[in-house]
Amino acid sequence: MDTDPNTNPTPSDKEVAPDKEEVIFEGRIPLKAFLGIHGFWYVLLLGWNFGLLWAWLRSLGWHAKLTSQRLVVTRGMVSQQEHDIPLYRAIDCNFTQTIAGRILHAGEITLTSNDSISPTMRFPFPEPRKYKEMLREFTLRERKRMRTMDMQA
Repeated sequence: MDTDPNTNPTPSDKEVAPDKEEVIFEGRIPLKAFLGIHGFWYVLLLGWNFGLLWAWLRSLGWHAKLTSQRLVVTRGMVSQQEHDIPLYRAIDCNFTQTIAGRILHAGEITLTSNDSISPTMRFPFPEPRKYKEMLREFTLRERKRMRTMDMQA
């Protein structure tokens, strides 16, 4: 039996076909991402029990889908708002992490694009450095695939 780990690449090691959209992350944004961003303030202002409950309720209303070609973030439990940004339109991507966020491996990613409806999108995310780098790589790949270039004024 062949047990060589190099024979079966992990999903992060395999190459994505240029025209095929591959889902990288899809699901609810976990509670720890909300606690990592605003956890201290929730607990300080609302008390331990209410702070956790408030963060948990906020996390229920956020859903994210990151693919090799776009980012879709949906907010809201009763009424929903969805932002869909094609990655070839992204201009800048960065993240911030509080001390609590570093402990919980969570932070907030900011994606700036030339989209007219939502030019700047901020959202909590687990492991923000990892996903920020993925967004950067896929953005460069999508710009090359779509043959787009920046026009600076």
